[in-house]
Amino acid sequence: MLRVLLLALALTSQCTWPADAADVDWLCYTGPKEPGDPVIRCLPAGGGGVAQPLAGWRGARTRDAARTVDVTNRLGRVSVRVRGAARLLLAPAEGGATALTCRSARARGGAHRRTRLVLTDARGEHVVRVGRPKRLCDPTDGSLPQLLCYRIANVAHARAVSKERGVRQGRSDAPETLCVPTTGVSSPPTDSPVVPTHPGEPTVPPSDRPGTGAVDRAPLSTAGAKIVDREGREFIIQGVNWFGFETSNHVPHGLWSRDYREMLAQIASLGFNTIRLPFSIQSVRAQSFTGVEFSAGRNAALAGKTPIEAMDVIVEEAERQGLLVLLDNHSASDNTFTYGLWYGIDGYTEEDWVDTWRALATRYRTRRNVIGADLKNEPHGPATWGTGGATDWRRAAERAGDAVHAIAPHWLIVVEGVEGPVEGQLLDRHWWGGNLEGVRRFPVRLDRPNKLVYSPHEYGPSVFAQPWFSAPNYRELLYDRWGKGFQFIADEGTAPILIGEFGGKDTGTDTVAGVWLRQFMDYLGARGFSWTYWSWNPNSGDTGGVLLDDWQTVDQGKMALLRQLIAREPIATR
Repeated sequence: MLRVLLLALALTSQCTWPADAADVDWLCYTGPKEPGDPVIRCLPAGGGGVAQPLAGWRGARTRDAARTVDVTNRLGRVSVRVRGAARLLLAPAEGGATALTCRSARARGGAHRRTRLVLTDARGEHVVRVGRPKRLCDPTDGSLPQLLCYRIANVAHARAVSKERGVRQGRSDAPETLCVPTTGVSSPPTDSPVVPTHPGEPTVPPSDRPGTGAVDRAPLSTAGAKIVDREGREFIIQGVNWFGFETSNHVPHGLWSRDYREMLAQIASLGFNTIRLPFSIQSVRAQSFTGVEFSAGRNAALAGKTPIEAMDVIVEEAERQGLLVLLDNHSASDNTFTYGLWYGIDGYTEEDWVDTWRALATRYRTRRNVIGADLKNEPHGPATWGTGGATDWRRAAERAGDAVHAIAPHWLIVVEGVEGPVEGQLLDRHWWGGNLEGVRRFPVRLDRPNKLVYSPHEYGPSVFAQPWFSAPNYRELLYDRWGKGFQFIADEGTAPILIGEFGGKDTGTDTVAGVWLRQFMDYLGARGFSWTYWSWNPNSGDTGGVLLDDWQTVDQGKMALLRQLIAREPIATR
C-alpha cells in the first residue's frame, strides 16, 4: 500500500494532462507479470499519438459507498453501478499528469454494448466488439478525462494487422479493454439505460460544438467497396474542393473578400462534410502568402503566418465546424497542375514529393479531422500504370502511401488514375487521372490495404468536348463508360470509389452539359459513392463554383442538385 501511495504522490507532482487527451480512446492489454510492474498497459487508439500510454497498478482499496451514475460518451449513454473499492490506479506511463482511480462498474439492468469497432494503436489495427462496462476511472484532481472502460467481447476473434507482425490472432496480442472518455455524468440515474436503436449502431451524443458529427466518426477505413467510420458504419464523403493553396497565393482563394471562418461555416451549413484541400509542394515550403484581407478584423489569425501555419489555422477551424479535410497534392510548383507527373518540374524530385507527404503526415496525424492523403492530382501524359519504371504511378503511389502510413496509419490513401493506355483497357480514352482500368491486373498494394480508396475525376463538355458527348446515345454511353472505367472496382469489392472532382456550369435538362451533371449526380447517389465537388470557388473558369462571383451568394441551381445528392434523392435528367 505504501508503494501505491508514494506512486500517487509522485504522479500528482507532474504537469497537467494534454487537452487533446479528452478525445482519445485507449486499448488496454494485460501487463507484465513481474512484481511491481503494471498489471495493464493502455495505448492511445487512433494512431495519432496525442496522449501518452497509460499504465495500471493495483490500487489501495477504499471504503467509499457504492453509487449509480449515468455516463455519456461516443458510444451512447449507459447507467452503471460503481462499487466502492478502488481496485486500480491508472496513470501516464511516463508521468505527466495525476492518476485515475478505477472502480468496478456494472451496467444497470444488464445492458451492455455489442458495437463493432475498428481501432488503431501502436500495435496495429484491431477489429473488436465492445462488451459490458468493466470499470469507471475518476481523475484524482480533474486534470485527466474520466474514462469508462468496456470489456472487449469475443477477444479471441480480435485481429492485429501490422507491417512487422503480419496478421496475429488470439488473446496474446489482442486488447482486453477499451477505455472511452466520458462527455457527461449525471445523477440520479434514469430508470433504464439508453441502448442503440439498431444493433451495432450506437447513438452518438451531440457535441456542444457546431456540426462535429463527421469529425466524431473519424478516423475512416474501408470495408470492401465502402468507406466506414471508426465504428464500422458506412460513411459517404460528401465534400467540396476549396482551391488556392496550390497557386501563387499560397492560401485558399476568396480570403481577399471574406474571413476564413465565415467561409468554413457556410460550407458546413450547406451540408458538406469534407473539404478537399489542394496544395503545391512549393506552397507548404514557402514563407509568405498573398491575397488575404485583414481589414476590420478579417482573417486576423492568419496575420504573420507562413502558408503551412495558415493551413494549420484553417484545418483547426474546419474541425471546429465539423468538417473533415482531405489533403490533395495538386502540383509540385505553383500553378503547374497541367504537368502530368509527380516529379520532374522546376527541380522537384520524387523524393521531394514523398518527403512532403511525410512532413504533412507528421504535422497533422493528431488532428482528428484530417482523414487522408490524395497523393497526386490527375497524373497524365507520360504517367503509366504497372510498368515498374520511373513513370509508373502505381509504384509511386505504393511508395508514398506506405510512407504516410508509417507516420499516420489511420489516414486514407486516395489514389487517382492516369490518362494514357494501360494493359487490357476496355475504353479508348480517359480524362486526366481518370484511367483506373489498370486496377484489374495491377491493383495498388499498400501495407494497410483497408485504407485504400481509388479516385477518378469526371467532367462534362464544358471542360473538354469528348467525342461521346456528341453521340446520339450519349446517355447510355455515359453509364457504359462509368461501369468500365471505375465502377467495376466497387462491384468486385476491391476498394471504395471517391470522385475527387466533378462539376460544371449548366444544371438544366436543355443542354448536354446539364444532362451529364444531373445524370452523374443521380448515379453517384444511387451507387452511394463518395465525392468532392469542383469547386467551392467561383473562379474556376470552365466549371464555376458553388459560390457566385461575389464570393458570398450561393448558386441556387447547383446547390439544389447538391442537396438532392447529399440526401441521395433521385435527380431528374429529362
